[in-house]
Amino acid sequence: MPELQKFVSRLLHIADDMSKTARYNDDDHFGFMGLSYLYKQIEHLRTIFILEERRDVLLIARSMIEGLCQLLWTATNKDNLAFKWRFYACVHDWRVLRSRRHAGEAVPKEESNRIEENVREYGPMFYSRQARRALKDSKQLPSDPYEHNWTGKTAKEIFDAVQGQILYKNLYAPFSDWHHWNVSGIGYAIRRDELQVFYSTHSIQDAATALATGFQCLMQTAEVVNDYLEMEKETALADLKNEYITFFSRRSTGAKS
Repeated sequence: MPELQKFVSRLLHIADDMSKTARYNDDDHFGFMGLSYLYKQIEHLRTIFILEERRDVLLIARSMIEGLCQLLWTATNKDNLAFKWRFYACVHDWRVLRSRRHAGEAVPKEESNRIEENVREYGPMFYSRQARRALKDSKQLPSDPYEHNWTGKTAKEIFDAVQGQILYKNLYAPFSDWHHWNVSGIGYAIRRDELQVFYSTHSIQDAATALATGFQCLMQTAEVVNDYLEMEKETALADLKNEYITFFSRRSTGAKS
């Protein structure tokens, strides 16, 4: 753990510097998305670091994995997918507006007009399969015709698209047991001795797994952002990654570092 924490601290330092010196154009949707994901990954990894051996670090690590795979998937079609990520806000705003109206709240006309205009313009790109079928058959659209999320895909589909099957199977899925309150996840934290059954709130193994997962997620996120925005951090990132791999490869084989 101490060695792992040192590597994490060094990566956070590099990523922090990137976040403070980044420059992008406002109409650069992938640049905006990449930096947003970078900021969040930094905050996630810093929180894992602070929580140390608390089991809830797995919830944060799970979120980091999902964010990384979303970013890698978006990078396969930067212009289109990053645009969709950014403009899904129109669907979100429309749903909030609808909820406010159902609750009897008075919404200023200017605000509601703006939201409805945006969803008319950008909403059709987020139509669900059911809505698209209704349009094809000249039927009325569902009351909410939009995809549940901006990707229109499941997490598994996105993992598969970026060749993240091992990451999904070995980390994301087990972490999901804890996230979804599955008996296997909670049962993992239950301990027994001769006198009692108790709930173990700490796990050094979970802490190490979450830190290593977080390191990988922030490293890859930083690499994507650095490459796209040409931030000239490739040497610092590559040196740190190579040192990290070398150190823990030696540890796993029992060699002296």
